[in-house]
Amino acid sequence: MFLFPLLMVEKKRQTMLSEIRKELEMNQKITTVNNLSYFIKEELKYYEYITHIIIDLEFIEEKGDEFLTSLKALVMATDVPIIIYAEGVYPGDMLLSEIARQGLANIIGETPKTLKQISRNKMQKDLREALIKSTADRRIGLREERQRRFDVTYIPVQKGNNNAIPNYNNCDLHLSIGLFGAMRRVGTTTYAIQLAEYFTARGAKVAFFSKNELTDGDLNILQETYKEETVSKGTYFTYRNIDFYFFGRVPENWGIYNVVINDYGTDTEQIDNWLSCHYRYIVSGFNETDIIQLMSLLETDKNDTKRLIGRDYRIAFNFGDPSMCGEQYRYLCSNLATSARITMNGFLPYKFNLPQWFLQTCDTEFENYRMYISNIKR
Repeated sequence: MFLFPLLMVEKKRQTMLSEIRKELEMNQKITTVNNLSYFIKEELKYYEYITHIIIDLEFIEEKGDEFLTSLKALVMATDVPIIIYAEGVYPGDMLLSEIARQGLANIIGETPKTLKQISRNKMQKDLREALIKSTADRRIGLREERQRRFDVTYIPVQKGNNNAIPNYNNCDLHLSIGLFGAMRRVGTTTYAIQLAEYFTARGAKVAFFSKNELTDGDLNILQETYKEETVSKGTYFTYRNIDFYFFGRVPENWGIYNVVINDYGTDTEQIDNWLSCHYRYIVSGFNETDIIQLMSLLETDKNDTKRLIGRDYRIAFNFGDPSMCGEQYRYLCSNLATSARITMNGFLPYKFNLPQWFLQTCDTEFENYRMYISNIKR
């Protein structure tokens, strides 16, 4: 087997790779260029005979969305398998999830709740496996259960009791949900609190974050209305086991929460923050005026940038029923991005003591996350 990978890695990682090199009797090239965009433009053309590109996230200069953009460009520029090495990064990391969703079949990350040396040994084993298996097709690589743990949106085949009620208590991972209103007064905060109530009912420790001052007004009303039952704790207050944080307040320990609900209101300045959440909802009404406003938001933002095209998001319609609004519903289905999903909530004006049908609807909606946790725990 001919192996000739190009290494874009920290110097301290080269010892581990040398061991694999001896075992597999492979050649290798090492580049000192740590800017992926520059590498594509100026260096890639000189590496015609490489069989893999191993990218160490710590080594690369670009971070976050900038790295993802450069990685997409690299995928388009070369046919060789790309291996992502992410020491110190665990399943649930948003960057690794985005990388997995680009279709890369080889992500080498840490194993949760494992001693550091054992985790690194597993990473070395995964790297060896990725080099061997992905020689012919970059879509082939690590066995699925190792690879798909990084994609928080992946829906695995469910095994066992399909009717089991989910329990998010003591889960290994943390879920962030962002809600953005297509316009005011369509129930964005109401739906956000309903989701917080759902996850609490299913055993999760939930934090609700107001991401704008207008939502603070709703939280003030909530706290005043139920003042006999709320507990003020300085930077936040607790009601029905949900911790509510006002705009600008952050917890001392993020790790205690299984689910974080972010209510961005209609603040278009925060669309990029909304896009960084695991699950993204746009909340809208369902009459003609609401639909026009919604489509305007989806097509462009204030800078005429089509940021939402091709992105995965859900559109939650409060107060709507597709059977009563067939024309608008058909229009939406024909014009939305293929990655968008429509969630119909009907009219649910209250935030707490949710009916059984709503809980079951949410069970289905978040089935992928529940099964993802189950796979990690095995």
